[in-house]
Amino acid sequence: MTPKNYDGEILEFKEVTYPSKTYKMDFEKGTISGFIDNLNALKQSIYKIISTIRFKHIIYSRDYGFEMDRVFNKTLFEARGILPSLISDALMVENRIISVEDFVIESIGKTGLKVTFKVGSVYGDFEVEREFDIYV
Repeated sequence: MTPKNYDGEILEFKEVTYPSKTYKMDFEKGTISGFIDNLNALKQSIYKIISTIRFKHIIYSRDYGFEMDRVFNKTLFEARGILPSLISDALMVENRIISVEDFVIESIGKTGLKVTFKVGSVYGDFEVEREFDIYV
């Protein structure tokens, strides 16, 4: 069904792309200073999404975050099997991301995993690396 106004005229819609300028967060120091835009803002967004447990914080929508709690206390083998889909699901809600692929998962000791993957975005492709401790 095509949307129409009260006079029966077909309405036209334009897709709006909002600016990606945001505050620059230093996660190691716990500070916010300056601004970032485009690729750096997207990388920060990915870090925040993967660091936020989905459904746990009411300030975020149900689409925001990563279901990391689904891999807590699993075996490394089990976690290795479900991490790619959980990460992809979490990141594909970000409209600047086109694809999440090429996962490489390595064990770190007895309780950790290092996950490396490629993100295709409107700003180009780049690699993301993250470590997870699955025993909490």
